[in-house]
Amino acid sequence: MSATTNTQVLFRKVPTTFPVNGEHVEVVKTPFSLEAIELADGDFVLKNLVLSVDPPSKSYTAAFPIDSALTGNGVSVVLKSKNDKFPVGNLVTA
Repeated sequence: MSATTNTQVLFRKVPTTFPVNGEHVEVVKTPFSLEAIELADGDFVLKNLVLSVDPPSKSYTAAFPIDSALTGNGVSVVLKSKNDKFPVGNLVTA
C-alpha cells in the first residue's frame, strides 16, 4: 500500500499583527493509506491542488475557531471514487 500525506493548516491563535508560522498557524502532515479508505457508493477522495484561504469577513461570518483546520475554495483532483460523476483524475472546484 502506498502512503499518502494529508496536509492541514491549523489555526492556533488570533494574531494581533502579522501571523507567525508555528505560533498562529501550524502545518500538520499526517500519512494515511489511500487503499485502506473504504468508500460508500457516491463517495470520492480529493487532493487539493490550489487552496485560497481568505480571512472571514466579520460582517457576515464567524472567525475561524481556534485549533480548527483552515478552509477555503480551490481546485482539487479526484484520487479515488465510487461516483460515476467524479471519476479518478477529474478536476473539481469548490
